[in-house]
Amino acid sequence: MNKPIASRLEKAVAKRDLAKVALETAQLNVAYKQYTNPNLAPSKNRGRGWTSPGIAERDLNRWDREQAMAQARELAETRSLVAGMVQTCVDNVIGPEYRLKMTTPNVAFNKQVEELWRVEKDQLDIRGIRSWGKLQRCWQYRKVIDGDVGIHKFVDDRNGNAFRVATIEADRIRYKKADYLDQGIEFDEYGRHKRYFIGRRPINQIDQGAMLEDGTPISAADMVLYAHYPNERSERMRGTSMLLPCFNELRDIDEIMCAITQKIKNAAFIGLKFRMDAGPTGAIFGGLEQSVNGEDGKKRTTVPMVAGTNINLGAGEDVSVLESTVPNSELVPFLKFRLRHVGVVLGMPLEFLMFEFEGSYSSARAVMEMAKRRFLCEQQSAAYLASNVFTGWLEHQIEMQTVDVPADVSDPFRHRWGRPGWPYINPQQEVGAQEMQINNGLKSRAAILQETTGGDIDDIIAELGHEAAAMVAAGVGESGAKVSRPDFSTETDITPNASPTLPDEKEAGTIAETTLNGAQITAAVEVISRLTRKEMSKVSAVELLVAVGLKREDAEKMIGAEQNTAPVESASAVIGAK
Repeated sequence: MNKPIASRLEKAVAKRDLAKVALETAQLNVAYKQYTNPNLAPSKNRGRGWTSPGIAERDLNRWDREQAMAQARELAETRSLVAGMVQTCVDNVIGPEYRLKMTTPNVAFNKQVEELWRVEKDQLDIRGIRSWGKLQRCWQYRKVIDGDVGIHKFVDDRNGNAFRVATIEADRIRYKKADYLDQGIEFDEYGRHKRYFIGRRPINQIDQGAMLEDGTPISAADMVLYAHYPNERSERMRGTSMLLPCFNELRDIDEIMCAITQKIKNAAFIGLKFRMDAGPTGAIFGGLEQSVNGEDGKKRTTVPMVAGTNINLGAGEDVSVLESTVPNSELVPFLKFRLRHVGVVLGMPLEFLMFEFEGSYSSARAVMEMAKRRFLCEQQSAAYLASNVFTGWLEHQIEMQTVDVPADVSDPFRHRWGRPGWPYINPQQEVGAQEMQINNGLKSRAAILQETTGGDIDDIIAELGHEAAAMVAAGVGESGAKVSRPDFSTETDITPNASPTLPDEKEAGTIAETTLNGAQITAAVEVISRLTRKEMSKVSAVELLVAVGLKREDAEKMIGAEQNTAPVESASAVIGAK
């Protein structure tokens, strides 16, 4: 044989052998992925599951995690059910945004920080696209869909040394692009994060260079990884999509809906069933009949309907409309059952998923309470992330001397977040129950507001004071025209600068004729306390005390006596508890 030809044949054989090995390797990789992560396979191809425990990341190596991430993104963008499910989760966890409330002992310092945060919070995004609320929603979306997201905190020296944050999506957190075991994080011997590696952001969709470059290290002190760790495995390095456990369910539901929709479309055509004498030829319509096999396997004779066809029916002959039984009465309950399975992953009942409450008030209330437990856990994680960003921002403001910390403030970072609440299902019954809790000292108004509207008790008290002053200026609410208003008070984190002062015994003897209940007493003490801290004017304080239930002359005496008396421990002896 010619040597050049033999050489080419040998090379061809070698190439075939290499291709065979590559194919076998690829098949093994596919089998390994299906074996180690059955949720990535469709229902009919599920693997037999894990047979032995291992290190946390054998469950999802980087390629598996990115595959799951890509599938979750596709589902969230192309499936209305998944898009609505994720959005409902974000709405209940984040809402519009978390509202800052400083809780240091110094009221003036609190107001200064809150006002500065109000001005600057919507400028934190380095891209200048998202407000504070939009940033929070973005981070929660990425946690649910991608599994984790990085928040890089830094000082932008190109913009007046302003504090900024950059959102780093999960696929950019990498060290070596081609390393399937790379997780983009460097750990110390205790498993603490030392450094993150961030890949360059592509400038467009064809910037392959950015997608293949190695990541740049960033200190762990400058970044937060907001992640979902399924089952809280302590050694897991990266988060995984919260949708991963329900991939199979979502595919099954999608296939069922497609099949049912197709059957409904097929059944939407009008059909007529004729009962007629075929005559000697056996052809009612003169040879236009066609025999076709139906979806149920039965052979039927059909005739296309033509506009203007006129058929004369003889005695004993009739025609009826074929009615479809698709979908049958069992379909909707079956789909709801499958949807409940999907909602379990996010702790979301079917009622939240479909915006439809069925059954009694008691069952709806029970469903709401169960959902709130899960959402409160997620809110706690989101509040931790928000506090991390806020603390970094305030540290920078103190360092830049934009904010001066008073001598009486030992911890300038004390704060809390106003989070979204949940509306009433039956306002009359729920408000009545809350009133009983307040009167029996089982819950504060602040806690109730947090659970229902997400409002802040201090803001409401300030608004009531503003309303009272406006009413006085407008001549509304004078004696003879009693104005009813709710009495709000709360246990608060804010320690007042001075203790509330109350009238002396002489004045108390005059005012004691007014009898108030426990809630009104608490409200009156709160009004006097806020007046003492110079948080409202005397006019507003008088009007609020009148709204609480005191006579105007008694309220004016209390406010006047407040300037010349020492603090006392209780107001009960002053304004006469029931």
